[in-house]
Amino acid sequence: MIRNVITALLTCAALAGPLLTGRLPASVVLVDSNGFGQFLTIQEGIDAVAGGDTVLVRGGLYRGEGNRDLDLGGRNILLQGLALAGEPDWETPLVDCQNAARAFAFGAAIDSTTVIDAFRFIRGSATTGGAIDCWGGSPIIRNCLFEENWAVRGGAIQVSGGAAKVRNCEFRGNTADDTGGAVSVSSGSVAVVGSTFHDNTAADGGALWFASSEPVVRSCTIAGNSSFTAGGITLEGSGGTIERCIVAFSTNGSGIEGGDPEIFHCYVFGNEGGDALPGDHHDNESEDPLLCDLAEGTVSLCSNSPCLAANNPWGLLIGSEAQGCGDCTTTVSPASWSAIKALYR
Repeated sequence: MIRNVITALLTCAALAGPLLTGRLPASVVLVDSNGFGQFLTIQEGIDAVAGGDTVLVRGGLYRGEGNRDLDLGGRNILLQGLALAGEPDWETPLVDCQNAARAFAFGAAIDSTTVIDAFRFIRGSATTGGAIDCWGGSPIIRNCLFEENWAVRGGAIQVSGGAAKVRNCEFRGNTADDTGGAVSVSSGSVAVVGSTFHDNTAADGGALWFASSEPVVRSCTIAGNSSFTAGGITLEGSGGTIERCIVAFSTNGSGIEGGDPEIFHCYVFGNEGGDALPGDHHDNESEDPLLCDLAEGTVSLCSNSPCLAANNPWGLLIGSEAQGCGDCTTTVSPASWSAIKALYR
């Protein structure tokens, strides 16, 4: 009974804004894998709406048929994950592809009015885009977690054409056999903002790989990733801008490599393959960013980190994370295999 009341309140709240402004509301449907919504699977919710509508997805586990290989049918919609405070069973919706498929594929009909907000995507598996594949599509993907996804290209996300935007997302433990352990972009105008990359692996571009594109990478923390080229960012025939980023502690590979980007207001430090920068680079520092606990995947900043606005010459917060712990008194970086071997020579 209580959950039914909450469901009604959530739906009313979603409608209230448009009603108060005098506009006709778009349709809103509610998906709940536990049976307290209008539909049990995400695909059922998508199929029930038209362009411009909203699918609310209640926190819970979503797996199996109807929750992977999701098809918007060319419609541009808002897919909004719901997490209710104080209810551990209703966390942000978890889409588990069970290593059998990816979650979404977006074609050219999908534009920036399609928004994927507040989901967790795990164990996606595909040749391109382990969790999400954008072939000419331009969705906004925000506030999402991508973990343990795999692909040949783009362990979590692959982009070919379009103008996809990734905002305030976290990528950890994703793998690509070829390019882009987290994100691989072969063409298009892509923006990656306010996002965190940790423990991602690829042959080329441990976290991010760009080719024939003009990416914007802003306010990201890229730490503890690995590849044979750059553990952080590889650019091939690409320019773009990289700004206000931390690129540090690649366990294999350099920090940033290739292309002709403009790189500024970044901290690039402790990468196994070196910290040299390509392109037009200015106003950067090679200094320990002082992350709270990289070994445990905690990349928030120590109180004495130079990446806090009060502690650097530009007065800017660098990276995706704010202060998360007190002073760090020692430099701690992940030990690469070559560094470990050197201890026994």
